[in-house]
Amino acid sequence: MQRSHDRKTTIFKIIIFALLCVPIITLIFLFQQNKAKEITFNEFQTMLNKNEIVKITYDDMDDEYLIATTIYHYNVKFPNPNSPTFKEEMLNRNIVFTQSIKRKIASKLKLISLIFSLLISVFTLIIITKMCLSSLGKGFKVNKKNVGDIRFKDIAGNKEAIKELKTIYNIIKNVDNYKKQNIRLPKGIILYGDPGVGKTLLAKALANESNTPFFYVNGSDFGDMFAGVGKAKVNKIFSKARKEKSAIVFIDEIDAIGIKRTCGGAVETDRSNTLNAILIEMDGFNKRGNIFVMASTNRLEELDPALTRKGRFDKLIKISKPNLEERIEILKLYIKNKKFSEDVDIKNLAQEIIGFTGADIETLINEAAIISIESEKDFIDKEDIEEALYKVLTNGNKRAITNNNEEKRIIAWHEAAHAVANKVFNVDIVNRVTIIPSSSGVGGFTSTYSENDKFLYSKDYLVSKIKVLYAGRIGEILSNSKKEVITTGARDDIKRATDMIKKIISEYGMGENGLLDVVELTNDNKILLEESKKISQKIYNDTLSTLKDNIKIIQELANLLLEKETIYREDIDYIFNKYNI
Repeated sequence: MQRSHDRKTTIFKIIIFALLCVPIITLIFLFQQNKAKEITFNEFQTMLNKNEIVKITYDDMDDEYLIATTIYHYNVKFPNPNSPTFKEEMLNRNIVFTQSIKRKIASKLKLISLIFSLLISVFTLIIITKMCLSSLGKGFKVNKKNVGDIRFKDIAGNKEAIKELKTIYNIIKNVDNYKKQNIRLPKGIILYGDPGVGKTLLAKALANESNTPFFYVNGSDFGDMFAGVGKAKVNKIFSKARKEKSAIVFIDEIDAIGIKRTCGGAVETDRSNTLNAILIEMDGFNKRGNIFVMASTNRLEELDPALTRKGRFDKLIKISKPNLEERIEILKLYIKNKKFSEDVDIKNLAQEIIGFTGADIETLINEAAIISIESEKDFIDKEDIEEALYKVLTNGNKRAITNNNEEKRIIAWHEAAHAVANKVFNVDIVNRVTIIPSSSGVGGFTSTYSENDKFLYSKDYLVSKIKVLYAGRIGEILSNSKKEVITTGARDDIKRATDMIKKIISEYGMGENGLLDVVELTNDNKILLEESKKISQKIYNDTLSTLKDNIKIIQELANLLLEKETIYREDIDYIFNKYNI
């Protein structure tokens, strides 16, 4: 098959090359045959007197010159004398006088060349497109994916999602029983949630549990520079799946082709055709074969409504980030085959990594294991976990702390103020504060956690979170009573605080405009900007006033940070208790 394909490709290349050469060679030949050496009129007179000229041709494409043919069978070009008696003189010398029709030939030749070029272009485009579509299997392979031996029992957390998928498992295994009851069976499932929560893992587990062939494709794989290729790829996937008794087709990141359709452009049209091809192929459990389609997305709200209506992806399953109990389960799962020292407290670690997905937790434990091996230890201890957590949280490695004492002092006050703000505004528990910088550019950071996971946030809590974010900049200002100190260290804090203020006004209905989504109502950013400035200034002033009242605590924490570089909850709580806060 490969040799046949290569032979066809070679023949195609030869044909195209030959077709391109024909007009080029023809043009060269026609123009070369009339090419003549240019001489002066005096030189022409000399040749004439020597009887070397036998024919003169008038060139209708060039009135300024005449062409003379010599007895030596080559042409020369000389200036046209424009004399009314010139032709008569030449005839008296027995010289043949002719007129060329090159202009007519050239015009016809241009027309023929243009038509020929257009035919070649159309022919080439058709052949290339056919070759791309017919050779789709060469660059886009659709095979049953090896899903390992992962099963539902091997997945920690996601209890609600697993329960839903077990129902699908029962349908796949007993489809005929469901059909007898005239039940409308689901044709597809969309697993949605943040990156790393385990959407693909759950799909693989379902395939293993039901012992069903698993065909995996990423949504971005359908994109191509040629129109129609995406649709052909869809047909190829489902054609292979139908060869099985039953199959699961899993489209990862379906939002790459399934976002809401607009009305513009060839690319949009091709994407729409690809999406339609998927919808048509979603027959579910019917006479053409028991094909069950699953998909995943991080952006459910952006998907085209045609995807999620009944008869298409008619079951949506939310995969959430794990809560505290689930994080403990996931940690236990990943540490099961690893040696840990007794100083590693799984519950405390689970509390500290609030917001982590299953993939984040796996990365954390794996990183800790690597660090322990590099340290030539036989087990993973608390120090390894803390260093791994630092890497994950800061997206970098620890680097040498600055030798600039003033910069170090500003960072210490910045982080100390974050810690104090968390305590006095009753936001989160401070677990660790460090001024050791990261290779990613983070100057230091304050690690906190909540005793209980929150799913609903009050306005007071959101405002307090913003106060904690503003505390870093205020800490810098309070670090020097003689002059105002402002650095770039609060850049990320300000960005996050601004986003929260925007959502308070525009999404949560907590602003002056009441229960209205300002963004939906108007495109006038002035309204949003003005109210944001008011809220920001009030929160800043309240935070500044409170932190001024607690400046001694900030100073003591900052001094301890300058001494130890990293301080933990025991040291922090000791200072807080000392000042009765």
